[in-house]
Amino acid sequence: MQNNKKVVPVFFSSDENYLPFMAVALKSIKENTSKDTHYKVYVLCEDIPVDKKDKLDFLIDDTMTIDFIDVGFKVNPIRKEMHDTLRDYYTLSIFYRLFIPTLFPEYDKAIYIDSDIVVLDDLTSLFDIDIKDTLLGVVVDQVVSNAEPFKYYTKKHIGVDANHYFNSGVLLMNLSALRNFRLEEKFVSIIKTHVLETVAPDQDYLNYLCKDKVTYLHAGWDKMSITDKDMPISDVKLIHYNMFNKPWRYDDVPYETYFWKYANATPFGGYLNDIKQNYPEDKKILDAKSGEVLLANAMRIADSGNTFVNVLGESYEK
Repeated sequence: MQNNKKVVPVFFSSDENYLPFMAVALKSIKENTSKDTHYKVYVLCEDIPVDKKDKLDFLIDDTMTIDFIDVGFKVNPIRKEMHDTLRDYYTLSIFYRLFIPTLFPEYDKAIYIDSDIVVLDDLTSLFDIDIKDTLLGVVVDQVVSNAEPFKYYTKKHIGVDANHYFNSGVLLMNLSALRNFRLEEKFVSIIKTHVLETVAPDQDYLNYLCKDKVTYLHAGWDKMSITDKDMPISDVKLIHYNMFNKPWRYDDVPYETYFWKYANATPFGGYLNDIKQNYPEDKKILDAKSGEVLLANAMRIADSGNTFVNVLGESYEK
Protein backbone atom coordinates (compact mmCIF):
# COMPACT_ATOMS: atom_id res chain seq x y z
CA MET A 1 0.00 0.00 0.00
CA GLN A 2 1.05 3.63 -0.63
CA ASN A 3 0.29 5.68 2.49
CA ASN A 4 -2.51 3.21 3.26
CA LYS A 5 -4.05 3.85 -0.14
CA LYS A 6 -5.13 1.23 -2.64
CA VAL A 7 -2.40 0.80 -5.26
CA VAL A 8 -3.53 0.57 -8.89
CA PRO A 9 -0.80 -0.13 -11.50
CA VAL A 10 -1.41 1.68 -14.80
CA PHE A 11 0.77 1.18 -17.86
CA PHE A 12 1.43 3.35 -20.90
CA SER A 13 3.73 2.91 -23.90
CA SER A 14 5.35 6.01 -25.30
CA ASP A 15 8.23 7.63 -27.09
CA GLU A 16 9.32 11.17 -26.29
CA ASN A 17 7.09 12.66 -29.00
CA TYR A 18 3.93 11.35 -27.38
CA LEU A 19 4.70 12.45 -23.82
CA PRO A 20 2.57 15.65 -24.06
CA PHE A 21 -0.50 13.62 -25.00
CA MET A 22 0.19 11.13 -22.25
CA ALA A 23 0.44 14.04 -19.81
CA VAL A 24 -3.13 15.02 -20.76
CA ALA A 25 -4.29 11.45 -20.13
CA LEU A 26 -2.56 11.37 -16.75
CA LYS A 27 -3.98 14.74 -15.75
CA SER A 28 -7.49 13.45 -16.48
CA ILE A 29 -6.82 10.35 -14.38
CA LYS A 30 -5.63 12.48 -11.44
CA GLU A 31 -8.61 14.81 -11.64
CA ASN A 32 -11.05 11.91 -11.38
CA THR A 33 -9.30 9.68 -8.89
CA SER A 34 -10.60 8.49 -5.58
CA LYS A 35 -8.84 9.96 -2.56
CA ASP A 36 -8.23 6.37 -1.43
CA THR A 37 -6.26 5.36 -4.54
CA HIS A 38 -2.61 5.71 -5.47
CA TYR A 39 -1.78 5.18 -9.15
CA LYS A 40 1.60 3.62 -9.83
CA VAL A 41 2.13 4.66 -13.43
CA TYR A 42 4.70 2.85 -15.55
CA VAL A 43 5.73 4.24 -18.92
CA LEU A 44 7.23 1.56 -21.15
CA CYS A 45 9.74 3.21 -23.42
CA GLU A 46 13.19 3.26 -25.00
CA ASP A 47 15.82 5.98 -24.66
CA ILE A 48 13.65 8.91 -23.55
CA PRO A 49 15.97 11.72 -22.39
CA VAL A 50 15.87 12.58 -18.70
CA ASP A 51 14.89 16.20 -19.36
CA LYS A 52 11.82 14.98 -21.27
CA LYS A 53 10.84 12.64 -18.44
CA ASP A 54 11.20 15.45 -15.90
CA LYS A 55 8.46 17.41 -17.65
CA LEU A 56 5.92 15.01 -16.15
CA ASP A 57 7.02 15.70 -12.58
CA PHE A 58 4.12 18.12 -12.10
CA LEU A 59 1.84 15.09 -11.93
CA ILE A 60 3.69 13.35 -9.08
CA ASP A 61 2.19 13.59 -5.61
CA ASP A 62 0.41 11.40 -3.07
CA THR A 63 -2.06 10.20 -5.72
CA MET A 64 0.40 9.27 -8.47
CA THR A 65 3.98 8.19 -9.10
CA ILE A 66 5.53 7.76 -12.55
CA ASP A 67 8.33 5.34 -13.43
CA PHE A 68 9.90 5.04 -16.87
CA ILE A 69 10.79 1.46 -17.76
CA ASP A 70 13.24 0.98 -20.60
CA VAL A 71 12.21 -2.16 -22.49
CA GLY A 72 15.09 -2.15 -24.95
CA PHE A 73 16.44 -5.39 -23.53
CA LYS A 74 13.12 -7.05 -24.40
CA VAL A 75 12.90 -5.52 -27.84
CA ASN A 76 16.47 -5.91 -29.08
CA PRO A 77 16.45 -9.72 -29.61
CA ILE A 78 13.32 -9.46 -31.80
CA ARG A 79 13.61 -5.89 -33.12
CA LYS A 80 13.85 -6.89 -36.78
CA GLU A 81 10.95 -9.33 -36.55
CA MET A 82 8.80 -6.71 -34.83
CA HIS A 83 9.66 -4.12 -37.48
CA ASP A 84 8.59 -6.59 -40.16
CA THR A 85 5.07 -6.62 -38.72
CA LEU A 86 4.65 -2.82 -38.71
CA ARG A 87 3.04 -0.58 -41.30
CA ASP A 88 2.46 3.14 -41.92
CA TYR A 89 2.80 5.37 -38.84
CA TYR A 90 3.15 2.63 -36.21
CA THR A 91 6.24 2.34 -34.02
CA LEU A 92 7.55 -0.57 -31.98
CA SER A 93 6.02 0.97 -28.85
CA ILE A 94 2.66 -0.57 -29.75
CA PHE A 95 4.07 -3.98 -28.85
CA TYR A 96 5.41 -3.03 -25.41
CA ARG A 97 2.11 -3.89 -23.73
CA LEU A 98 2.68 -7.57 -24.58
CA PHE A 99 5.69 -7.61 -22.24
CA ILE A 100 3.86 -6.33 -19.15
CA PRO A 101 2.98 -9.73 -17.63
CA THR A 102 6.56 -10.99 -17.60
CA LEU A 103 8.13 -7.61 -16.79
CA PHE A 104 6.01 -7.21 -13.65
CA PRO A 105 5.60 -10.56 -11.89
CA GLU A 106 4.74 -8.71 -8.66
CA TYR A 107 1.34 -7.74 -10.06
CA ASP A 108 -1.59 -10.04 -10.75
CA LYS A 109 -3.74 -7.34 -12.33
CA ALA A 110 -3.14 -4.03 -14.11
CA ILE A 111 -4.57 -1.49 -16.53
CA TYR A 112 -3.01 -0.64 -19.87
CA ILE A 113 -4.09 2.57 -21.65
CA ASP A 114 -3.02 4.29 -24.86
CA SER A 115 -1.85 7.89 -24.59
CA ASP A 116 -4.55 9.44 -26.81
CA ILE A 117 -7.30 9.26 -24.18
CA VAL A 118 -8.94 11.21 -21.41
CA VAL A 119 -10.61 9.61 -18.41
CA LEU A 120 -13.91 10.97 -17.09
CA ASP A 121 -14.47 8.48 -14.28
CA ASP A 122 -12.48 7.02 -11.42
CA LEU A 123 -10.12 4.54 -13.06
CA THR A 124 -10.28 2.43 -9.91
CA SER A 125 -13.77 1.43 -10.99
CA LEU A 126 -12.25 -0.17 -14.08
CA PHE A 127 -9.54 -1.90 -12.07
CA ASP A 128 -12.11 -3.36 -9.68
CA ILE A 129 -14.15 -5.12 -12.39
CA ASP A 130 -14.03 -8.87 -11.86
CA ILE A 131 -12.95 -10.55 -15.11
CA LYS A 132 -12.60 -13.89 -13.31
CA ASP A 133 -10.12 -16.20 -15.03
CA THR A 134 -10.23 -14.57 -18.47
CA LEU A 135 -7.08 -12.97 -19.85
CA LEU A 136 -8.31 -9.46 -20.52
CA GLY A 137 -11.18 -7.08 -19.91
CA VAL A 138 -11.82 -5.36 -23.25
CA VAL A 139 -14.19 -3.20 -25.26
CA VAL A 140 -15.34 -4.00 -28.80
CA ASP A 141 -13.62 -1.75 -31.37
CA GLN A 142 -16.27 0.71 -32.51
CA VAL A 143 -14.45 1.66 -35.71
CA VAL A 144 -14.15 -1.95 -36.84
CA SER A 145 -17.71 -2.92 -35.96
CA ASN A 146 -19.05 -0.03 -38.08
CA ALA A 147 -17.08 -0.63 -41.29
CA GLU A 148 -17.88 -3.50 -43.67
CA PRO A 149 -14.29 -3.93 -44.98
CA PHE A 150 -13.00 -4.25 -41.41
CA LYS A 151 -15.74 -6.75 -40.59
CA TYR A 152 -14.61 -8.82 -43.56
CA TYR A 153 -10.98 -8.46 -42.50
CA THR A 154 -11.37 -9.55 -38.86
CA LYS A 155 -13.41 -12.61 -39.77
CA LYS A 156 -11.32 -13.84 -42.68
CA HIS A 157 -7.85 -12.83 -41.47
CA ILE A 158 -8.05 -13.29 -37.70
CA GLY A 159 -11.08 -15.54 -37.32
CA VAL A 160 -12.91 -13.10 -35.03
CA ASP A 161 -16.34 -11.59 -35.73
CA ALA A 162 -16.21 -7.80 -35.76
CA ASN A 163 -18.69 -7.61 -32.87
CA HIS A 164 -16.12 -9.50 -30.78
CA TYR A 165 -12.97 -7.84 -32.13
CA PHE A 166 -11.64 -5.64 -29.33
CA ASN A 167 -9.60 -2.48 -29.22
CA SER A 168 -6.20 -2.86 -27.55
CA GLY A 169 -5.98 0.77 -26.42
CA VAL A 170 -7.72 0.01 -23.12
CA LEU A 171 -6.98 -3.30 -21.45
CA LEU A 172 -7.80 -4.62 -18.02
CA MET A 173 -5.06 -7.22 -17.79
CA ASN A 174 -5.20 -10.42 -15.76
CA LEU A 175 -1.41 -10.60 -15.50
CA SER A 176 -1.37 -13.86 -13.59
CA ALA A 177 -3.49 -15.58 -16.24
CA LEU A 178 -1.48 -14.00 -19.07
CA ARG A 179 1.74 -15.38 -17.59
CA ASN A 180 0.21 -18.85 -17.36
CA PHE A 181 -1.06 -18.44 -20.92
CA ARG A 182 2.50 -17.52 -22.06
CA LEU A 183 1.30 -14.57 -24.12
CA GLU A 184 4.74 -13.10 -24.77
CA GLU A 185 6.23 -16.48 -25.63
CA LYS A 186 3.49 -17.21 -28.16
CA PHE A 187 3.78 -13.78 -29.76
CA VAL A 188 7.56 -14.09 -30.11
CA SER A 189 7.23 -17.60 -31.53
CA ILE A 190 4.86 -16.40 -34.24
CA ILE A 191 6.86 -13.36 -35.37
CA LYS A 192 10.06 -15.40 -35.48
CA THR A 193 8.54 -17.93 -37.85
CA HIS A 194 5.97 -15.95 -39.88
CA VAL A 195 5.56 -12.52 -41.41
CA LEU A 196 1.85 -11.77 -41.23
CA GLU A 197 0.62 -8.47 -42.63
CA THR A 198 -1.78 -6.63 -40.36
CA VAL A 199 -3.97 -3.54 -40.21
CA ALA A 200 -3.54 -3.01 -36.46
CA PRO A 201 -0.43 -4.99 -35.51
CA ASP A 202 -0.55 -5.46 -31.72
CA GLN A 203 -4.33 -5.44 -31.73
CA ASP A 204 -4.58 -8.15 -34.35
CA TYR A 205 -2.14 -10.38 -32.47
CA LEU A 206 -4.01 -9.91 -29.19
CA ASN A 207 -7.36 -10.65 -30.81
CA TYR A 208 -6.01 -13.78 -32.42
CA LEU A 209 -4.16 -15.12 -29.41
CA CYS A 210 -6.81 -14.22 -26.82
CA LYS A 211 -9.86 -15.23 -28.82
CA ASP A 212 -12.68 -16.49 -26.56
CA LYS A 213 -10.55 -15.74 -23.48
CA VAL A 214 -11.68 -12.17 -22.73
CA THR A 215 -14.42 -10.39 -20.79
CA TYR A 216 -16.28 -7.66 -22.67
CA LEU A 217 -16.68 -4.46 -20.69
CA HIS A 218 -19.15 -1.60 -20.93
CA ALA A 219 -18.49 0.38 -24.13
CA GLY A 220 -18.11 3.54 -22.08
CA TRP A 221 -14.68 2.38 -20.93
CA ASP A 222 -13.29 2.85 -24.45
CA LYS A 223 -15.60 5.35 -26.14
CA MET A 224 -14.07 6.23 -29.47
CA SER A 225 -14.38 9.77 -30.77
CA ILE A 226 -15.97 8.81 -34.09
CA THR A 227 -19.31 10.13 -32.81
CA ASP A 228 -20.82 11.57 -29.64
CA LYS A 229 -24.41 10.82 -30.65
CA ASP A 230 -24.67 7.16 -29.70
CA MET A 231 -24.06 7.25 -25.94
CA PRO A 232 -25.19 9.56 -23.12
CA ILE A 233 -22.22 11.42 -21.69
CA SER A 234 -23.14 10.03 -18.27
CA ASP A 235 -22.17 6.58 -19.61
CA VAL A 236 -18.84 7.71 -21.07
CA LYS A 237 -16.03 6.80 -18.70
CA LEU A 238 -13.02 7.03 -21.01
CA ILE A 239 -12.71 8.80 -24.37
CA HIS A 240 -10.31 7.39 -26.95
CA TYR A 241 -9.24 9.82 -29.70
CA ASN A 242 -8.09 7.06 -32.00
CA MET A 243 -7.56 7.02 -35.76
CA PHE A 244 -6.79 10.29 -37.59
CA ASN A 245 -9.41 12.73 -36.28
CA LYS A 246 -7.44 14.08 -33.32
CA PRO A 247 -8.58 17.18 -31.37
CA TRP A 248 -5.01 18.53 -31.48
CA ARG A 249 -5.24 18.53 -35.30
CA TYR A 250 -8.85 19.32 -36.20
CA ASP A 251 -11.92 21.29 -35.15
CA ASP A 252 -15.26 19.71 -34.36
CA VAL A 253 -13.86 16.41 -33.10
CA PRO A 254 -16.42 14.62 -30.91
CA TYR A 255 -15.63 15.12 -27.20
CA GLU A 256 -12.89 17.63 -28.02
CA THR A 257 -13.88 19.90 -25.12
CA TYR A 258 -12.81 17.23 -22.64
CA PHE A 259 -9.40 16.92 -24.24
CA TRP A 260 -8.79 20.67 -24.07
CA LYS A 261 -10.10 20.87 -20.53
CA TYR A 262 -7.26 18.66 -19.36
CA ALA A 263 -4.68 19.73 -21.95
CA ASN A 264 -4.94 23.37 -20.90
CA ALA A 265 -4.46 22.32 -17.28
CA THR A 266 -0.99 20.94 -18.12
CA PRO A 267 2.24 22.74 -19.06
CA PHE A 268 1.75 21.38 -22.59
CA GLY A 269 -1.47 23.27 -23.37
CA GLY A 270 0.21 25.98 -25.43
CA TYR A 271 2.33 23.46 -27.31
CA LEU A 272 -0.71 21.33 -28.19
CA ASN A 273 -2.69 24.38 -29.34
CA ASP A 274 0.25 25.34 -31.55
CA ILE A 275 0.18 21.90 -33.15
CA LYS A 276 -3.47 22.41 -34.04
CA GLN A 277 -2.98 25.92 -35.39
CA ASN A 278 -0.07 24.81 -37.57
CA TYR A 279 -1.16 21.36 -38.71
CA PRO A 280 -0.09 21.28 -42.37
CA GLU A 281 -2.59 21.08 -45.20
CA ASP A 282 -0.64 18.29 -46.88
CA LYS A 283 -0.99 16.18 -43.75
CA LYS A 284 -4.73 16.84 -43.67
CA ILE A 285 -4.94 15.58 -47.23
CA LEU A 286 -2.90 12.53 -46.28
CA ASP A 287 -5.17 11.87 -43.28
CA ALA A 288 -8.22 11.97 -45.53
CA LYS A 289 -6.68 9.47 -47.91
CA SER A 290 -5.31 7.24 -45.15
CA GLY A 291 -8.75 6.04 -44.10
CA GLU A 292 -9.53 4.89 -47.63
CA VAL A 293 -6.13 3.23 -47.94
CA LEU A 294 -6.67 1.44 -44.64
CA LEU A 295 -9.98 -0.01 -45.79
CA ALA A 296 -8.48 -1.10 -49.11
CA ASN A 297 -5.54 -2.75 -47.33
CA ALA A 298 -7.91 -4.60 -45.03
CA MET A 299 -9.66 -6.16 -48.00
CA ARG A 300 -6.39 -6.95 -49.79
CA ILE A 301 -4.81 -8.60 -46.74
CA ALA A 302 -7.93 -10.63 -45.99
CA ASP A 303 -7.91 -12.00 -49.53
CA SER A 304 -4.14 -12.57 -49.69
CA GLY A 305 -4.20 -16.03 -48.15
CA ASN A 306 -1.41 -15.03 -45.77
CA THR A 307 -3.79 -14.81 -42.84
CA PHE A 308 -3.69 -15.85 -39.21
CA VAL A 309 -6.43 -18.36 -39.91
CA ASN A 310 -4.77 -19.90 -42.97
CA VAL A 311 -1.20 -19.90 -41.69
CA LEU A 312 -1.66 -20.59 -37.98
CA GLY A 313 -5.13 -22.10 -37.74
CA GLU A 314 -8.16 -21.11 -35.72
CA SER A 315 -6.10 -21.08 -32.51
CA TYR A 316 -2.40 -21.07 -31.76
CA GLU A 317 -0.59 -23.30 -29.31
CA LYS A 318 3.16 -23.64 -29.33
